[in-house]
Amino acid sequence: MATALPALLLGSARLLFGKDYKLSGELILIPLFLCTRFILPNFDHGQINLIVFALLVWGLALALETKALRSGALLAASSLIKPLSLVPILYLVVQRRLKIFLSIIAVMVALLVLPVIILGENYTAQQTNKYVMSVAGRLSPDWEDLHSNYNQSAAAIATRILSGKRKYHGLLTESDAVAAGWLFQLLLVALVVAWCRIKQTASCEQERRLALAPVFCVIPGTLVISWLEYYIALMVPYMALTYIALSQPEQNKKRSFLAACVLCVVLVLNVSSRLFKPALFYGVPYFTSVILVAALIALVQKSPAENPRAEAA
Repeated sequence: MATALPALLLGSARLLFGKDYKLSGELILIPLFLCTRFILPNFDHGQINLIVFALLVWGLALALETKALRSGALLAASSLIKPLSLVPILYLVVQRRLKIFLSIIAVMVALLVLPVIILGENYTAQQTNKYVMSVAGRLSPDWEDLHSNYNQSAAAIATRILSGKRKYHGLLTESDAVAAGWLFQLLLVALVVAWCRIKQTASCEQERRLALAPVFCVIPGTLVISWLEYYIALMVPYMALTYIALSQPEQNKKRSFLAACVLCVVLVLNVSSRLFKPALFYGVPYFTSVILVAALIALVQKSPAENPRAEAA
C-alpha cells in the first residue's frame, strides 16, 4: 500500500505527459494535497483502491505506448480486483485498440484458470462465486448503502435527493431514482468517451494525453456503490489542471487563470465535504467530478508546444 501512492502519481504523470517528462514539484504536491480527502479513508478502512488505480493508470499509459501485453495484464488485474476500469476499457474499445482488448480478455481468463491448477476446482469455484456475488452487490445495493453519505455514486445521490427517506415520500420512488441517477451517469460517460475519441485526432500529443483526464472523473460515480475513497481517481484530472494552470501561464493567461480558479473551487468543495455532513449527503464529491469534466472539456486545447519541459530535457 505504501508504494501504491507513488506509483499512482508516477503513472498519472506518464499517462498525461509521456515517459520522458520530468515531473515537477507542483505537479506532485497540488494533486496530492487535493486528494488528501480521499487518500486517508483508504488507509483508515484498509482498502486497496490505491493499488487498483495505480494498475489502471499504468495500464492505460502503456496502452498509449502500444505495449499491448503489459497494458492488458495491468488492466485485467485491476478489473478483477474491482470493476473500476470499465470506462477506460470502453474507451479503448471505442478507439479500436483491439489488440489491447484481446490481451485484457486473455489475461483475465489466465488469472481465472490459474487458481484451478494451484488450488483445485472446488475451492476456486467457491471463491469465484463469492467474488461474483460481491460485484453483483454493487449493482443491486440495499437501502442502507444507497442512503449512506459515504456512497458517492450518481445512483445513490439521486436516491438521497429525489426519493426521500423511509418516513417521507420524495419526487421519485427509490428504484426510479436509482435508474435516473445511473442514466445520467451513463450519458456523462458516453459524452466523455465520445469527446476523448474526437480529441485523439488532434495533432498535438500533449492535447491528446490531457484529453484522457475526464475519463478518470467519471470512473468513481459509475458503480451503484461508489465509496468516497474511490475518488482517488481524481488524482489524474487534478494533475492535468495543475499542468494547465502552471506550465505556461505567460502563453495563455486566460486558460491558466481559469484552471487555477477551478482548483480553488475544488479546494473549497473538498473542505466543505470534510466539515459539513450535508455536503456529503448532497454529493459534493460527485458534483465536483462533474465540474472537473466541464472544466477539462473547456480548457484542454492545443498548447504552443507539445511538451516543452520534455523537449528542454
